Amino acid sequence: MHPTIGNLISECFYDGELRSARESTPLPKALQAVAQTPVHWVTTARLPNRDEARHGESIYNGAEAAIVARIVERLAGAVRGRKKPLSIAVLTPYRAQRKVISDRLAAQPKRSSLIQIGVHTVDSFQGQEADVVIYSATRSNRAGKLGFTRERPRLNVALSRGRDLLIIVGDHVTARRGRGDNPMRDVIEHVEAHPDSCTLEEAKR
Repeated sequence: MHPTIGNLISECFYDGELRSARESTPLPKALQAVAQTPVHWVTTARLPNRDEARHGESIYNGAEAAIVARIVERLAGAVRGRKKPLSIAVLTPYRAQRKVISDRLAAQPKRSSLIQIGVHTVDSFQGQEADVVIYSATRSNRAGKLGFTRERPRLNVALSRGRDLLIIVGDHVTARRGRGDNPMRDVIEHVEAHPDSCTLEEAKR
C-alpha cells in the first residue's frame, strides 16, 4: 500500500497508530494519466445529474458509473507500451451500482490484456488487493443519507485495497453531511487537509 493511502487509513480508522513500511514514491507514469496524487477524490457535487436512484432494495448512481468508465478508459490508453499488467478493482457498497458499472465497462472497446479489471461489492473483495482501486460511493442526496458508506469496517476495507492509487468517486457534500459517526466525513477532511499528497477534483460534465 502506498504510504499516502496508508496514512489516510491510519488517521481515519486507527487514530494514527499505523505506520507504513513502504517508502513514499511517485506514481507510475501510467497512473499519472488519471491522478497526480496517490489519493484522488473526484466529486460529483456540482453535477446536475449527480443524485442516486433506487433499484428494488439497492441503489445506483448513473453519473458516478459514467465517471468510473471514463477513468478506466483513460487508464487503458495509458498502459499501451507497458510490459507490466495493471490490476484495477472497482468497488461499491451496492449491488445495483456494481451492475451499472459492469454494464458500462462491458460496452467499452476491447482493452489490452495488460488491464486486469474487476467490479465488486466491498463485501466480496475482502482480503484482496489491486494496483488501482476506484471506489464508487454511490450515495448523493440532500438529506446526507449515507447507508452502507457510513459503516466504518466496510469503508476501511474499501479504501485500503489499493497498492498504488486510490480514486474515490462521489458527492463530497453528501459525504460530509452525514450525521453521527461518519467516517466519510473523516476521509474528505483528511483529503482536504493534505493537498500535497491528496487531491479533490470536480467531475467534468
